[in-house]
Amino acid sequence: MSSDIYLQSDFIEKYDNYLHDPMGKHRWKRLSRGGMNRRRLLSFLDEHSKDRIWNRVVPHGIVKDLYKKFKETDEWEVNSSFSNFVIYLDEKSHRGEGKILVSIEEAIKKYPNYYASIYLENECSDFSISERLLYIGNIVIKLIYISITDNWRSNCGKVIVKYISKNEVKKKDLLNYPIYSIDRIWVEMEKDSGSVPFLLDFNIAPGIPEELFIENNDEPINFYNDIISAKNIAELIENRYKEIFLLC
Repeated sequence: MSSDIYLQSDFIEKYDNYLHDPMGKHRWKRLSRGGMNRRRLLSFLDEHSKDRIWNRVVPHGIVKDLYKKFKETDEWEVNSSFSNFVIYLDEKSHRGEGKILVSIEEAIKKYPNYYASIYLENECSDFSISERLLYIGNIVIKLIYISITDNWRSNCGKVIVKYISKNEVKKKDLLNYPIYSIDRIWVEMEKDSGSVPFLLDFNIAPGIPEELFIENNDEPINFYNDIISAKNIAELIENRYKEIFLLC
């Protein structure tokens, strides 16, 4: 049975053959640069985290305004780790592209009118680590991305992806996208006990990592063989697409 969904994309995933219908009447655009730009997506995360106090969004804004605001008020108590800016040279880019890490002094001097976020360091200085919540239909998969060669972008260089969990999500807790991911980093705060998660990114066209590792096992597992099959992914996306766009 065909999905009736015509997939328009600029990258390939294994589930495409099960989902794409060349004669489909409903066009779904899954484009690597097709989502919100950086300032819009960070504002979007602000809006959707207001009622979830355990999720904060990385401080963001125009460099000159951001510097003044957080040096004077520091509303999230992040001054102890505030020494650099992430400058978004290309606000439509994902996957670690289109951004640079610079010192505060260089940011103010060279990029005062660029959009940026405060660079928040995790506890690891020699490599970078972040948590990804990958939503496929009504399923969320928690992954940990670790770059052992890039000390500030966890999805660049030599990357290890650890599988943590898979759970079903209630419809009321889903955003209106067939597939999407939310990235966050855990940061030690000055006044809070323990670490606090800060949301970093939101992507409506995330790739699926094939090779995964699990705790206490040196041998990798395969996402499609061991977590969710390509056919099942296509079914989850199809069902969620039709819930959002055709059945409302």
